[in-house]
Amino acid sequence: MQSPDPLIAWLAEVRRSEQISQLTLANEVGVGQSAISAIESGARRPTLERTRAIAEALGYRLTLAPMAGEET
Repeated sequence: MQSPDPLIAWLAEVRRSEQISQLTLANEVGVGQSAISAIESGARRPTLERTRAIAEALGYRLTLAPMAGEET
């Protein structure tokens, strides 16, 4: 089993600190609780769209921006 991505680990910490259950988050995202558990443990890698949905359900916006000094 892989370690969760740092972004996923951070989102899981946000969920726990806000005292939101995996089941509540799963219902907001539209997946089963086992999917959230698998994502947070690193057993499943979420798509970008799923990661965005998780972030938004926790009250965050996922934004991609060019790195400083990089041309687009």
